[in-house]
Amino acid sequence: MSDFYRNKTLNELEGSLEEQEFNSSLTKRCSDLRNKKLKDFDAGDIRVMISQKMSLSYMIPIAIDMLAINPFVEGDFYTADLLVQVLQVDNEFWEKNEFLYYEFNEVIVDVKSTLELLLPVVMKFDSTK
Repeated sequence: MSDFYRNKTLNELEGSLEEQEFNSSLTKRCSDLRNKKLKDFDAGDIRVMISQKMSLSYMIPIAIDMLAINPFVEGDFYTADLLVQVLQVDNEFWEKNEFLYYEFNEVIVDVKSTLELLLPVVMKFDSTK
């Protein structure tokens, strides 16, 4: 995604959504995030938006960039929660965005390789007690 888009807010890119009453802190957070420049989003912000299936065409590329650097990045809740959220995106999105699918798959291949290396060592460590 180009820097041009990252210097804009979701409201600037997609237009403002109609005013809603904020029935929850999650609704308010999502509304607030729509006014935040994409370049200022952190892993937690992206995780929230993806969990709500909001603006995926903008959120997924940013998430993939973050996950390529650190696939286990924490987005507010636990280690790798951003990765878990992206893994739960519907197949329909990936079918429409094949390039992003292949880009994300590269991250998954790296994660699998890391886990294949770590699991035997972790199992050996666990058996020492």
